[in-house]
Amino acid sequence: MERLPEGAYVPRDEERRDPPKILDAETFTEIKDGGYAERDGKIVMRNGNSFDLTSLAPSSSARTRGMMAVRDTVRLVFRAQLDDSAEDQIIEARKLLDQIYENFAWKFGPLLFPQ
Repeated sequence: MERLPEGAYVPRDEERRDPPKILDAETFTEIKDGGYAERDGKIVMRNGNSFDLTSLAPSSSARTRGMMAVRDTVRLVFRAQLDDSAEDQIIEARKLLDQIYENFAWKFGPLLFPQ
């Protein structure tokens, strides 16, 4: 128990508090409800019109940040394609996605989706 990070364990006889909410969802308009974002160096999850702080382990935080980078770069590729950007800009966006995903897969393994 002593090795757990502070606040990771709350004895049953002590009061449990909800994590603080971060308002101002307008700044994360591209984040869907239940999606993750980073705010002030912390990972938050959108919950309606607010963002809740998450309590992820450091290894989970690193993986989540990597997945967010892949997500954001996929959106960049989509935006370039849908905006009829120049072919070289689309190719560069795709190369960037390839680099980011390869880096993610090297560190954490491939993204797998339930079937």
